[in-house]
Amino acid sequence: MKNEQGATIVEAALVLSLLFLLFLGILGFGIGLANYAAISHAAREGARFAVAPYSPTNALPTPATVAQKICAELNSGFALVSCSTYTGTTAPPTVSTCVLSGGTIPATNDVYVTQCSVAEPNNTTVAYTEVDIRKDVKLPMIPKLSLHTSVAMRNETN
Repeated sequence: MKNEQGATIVEAALVLSLLFLLFLGILGFGIGLANYAAISHAAREGARFAVAPYSPTNALPTPATVAQKICAELNSGFALVSCSTYTGTTAPPTVSTCVLSGGTIPATNDVYVTQCSVAEPNNTTVAYTEVDIRKDVKLPMIPKLSLHTSVAMRNETN
C-alpha cells in the first residue's frame, strides 16, 4: 500500500499533460482554419469586387483598388495575417501565369491580382480576374502554416 501512494499523482500528471497537448492542438487547428476561412473570404470579396464594373464609367477597378478592398477585408476579420498597403499608384504584384491555368503558386506572402484570359472553343477568349493570397501564419508552439487561396471570376465587361 505504501508503494502506491504517489502513483495516482503521477498518473494524473501524465494524463493531464496529454490532455493539455491535445487541447493546444485543437486550439491551433481552429486558429489555422479560421485564418484560412478569413483569407478565402477576402479573396472571394476581392475577386467579386474586381469583376463588377463601376456604374458611372462601366470600367473595372484597378488592381490597386482591388488589393485595397482585399486588405480591408483581411484587416477587419479574425485573420492573424497583416496586409500590405496599396495606394492608387502602388499596384499589387501579379503572377506570370494564372494559377488556375496551370501556373505556380506565389512564393512570397502578398496579395496578387492578375488579369487572365482563357481561349473558348468558338475562337473567342474570356477575360477573368484571379486573386491569389499567400500568407504565413505563426502560431504559438506550432510550426508556421503557409496558407494559400486562389479565386477567379469572369469579368462582367466581356
